[in-house]
Amino acid sequence: MLLQGEHIYLRDTIETDIADHIRWETGTPEYTEWMLWDAPWEQDGDDAETIAARYHGIIERVGKNPDAPRYTLQICLNDGTHIGWVNAYDLADDFVELTDRAIAVGIDIPEISARRQGAATEAWRLWIKYLRGLGHEIFTQTWSGNLRVLGLIRKLGFAEYRRVEGAREVRGAAFDALTFRLDDSRVY
Repeated sequence: MLLQGEHIYLRDTIETDIADHIRWETGTPEYTEWMLWDAPWEQDGDDAETIAARYHGIIERVGKNPDAPRYTLQICLNDGTHIGWVNAYDLADDFVELTDRAIAVGIDIPEISARRQGAATEAWRLWIKYLRGLGHEIFTQTWSGNLRVLGLIRKLGFAEYRRVEGAREVRGAAFDALTFRLDDSRVY
């Protein structure tokens, strides 16, 4: 699968992506810095073997059913540089109970040099358009200390849907758990 944008594209996971994911999840602080912001309470420090197995599983599932809907795609610059990924997940948690059409979107761009150039905005727009085409109602979730993604969330037309005060502990401090819903009238 390929979703083409002006400056980036989204594609299925391929074998060479695994080394990037291992570097992004186990490497030096310059590569793992994104983990301080993306659900840091969930970071479990998987080893390289576990990470490789996870992505081999994704590649295998897509290979077995190439026409199945995708719930994760890799982000690449148009020159082919792999910079991160988008994903979607169910909102089955303690904070929100919604219809089965509801899905949350996520994004990570671990490559620091690729940030603040519009790649995240373009990637999420492509991703949201794709997921809406599957009939999903779009949400996203974060925590009140993740100022970077909060700007992107608002820019793309999400509005706060639910806030649970003090529900997330990050680096010894309490933050609010936030759920946002995308305005269905937004055109992508």
